[in-house]
Amino acid sequence: MQNGGAYRATAALKSTAEGDYLSAAVASLAYIKRKRWHGTGQTTVLGVAHIGWQQKRVRLLSCEDGSRLRLFDHAGNDVTPKGDSRFVQSLSVVQRRGRWRVSAFESKSVQVFKGEPCAA
Repeated sequence: MQNGGAYRATAALKSTAEGDYLSAAVASLAYIKRKRWHGTGQTTVLGVAHIGWQQKRVRLLSCEDGSRLRLFDHAGNDVTPKGDSRFVQSLSVVQRRGRWRVSAFESKSVQVFKGEPCAA
């Protein structure tokens, strides 16, 4: 079985993330690597809402459904955390050297997306 995760940010991740968002992503990937887990499935972005902008900075709300994502340990046991798998992410996206990168975020768990500006 293939192990997932990473201890360092890849070039691809660095090209789309920076700051607190990059740090959180690498911390999550390192945890998965240490545990020797791997994932299957995907998180689906159900909708995105524009909630603010300045020159070279955009704020977005993203409704994300991770119910199809599963984590497995090295023996093949499902170790997917129990609980909510739907999140609303408030994302700060900045432009640097011609590239847009997610730099900061706030995330909240929800049971339904009804009433959220990013709900499709």
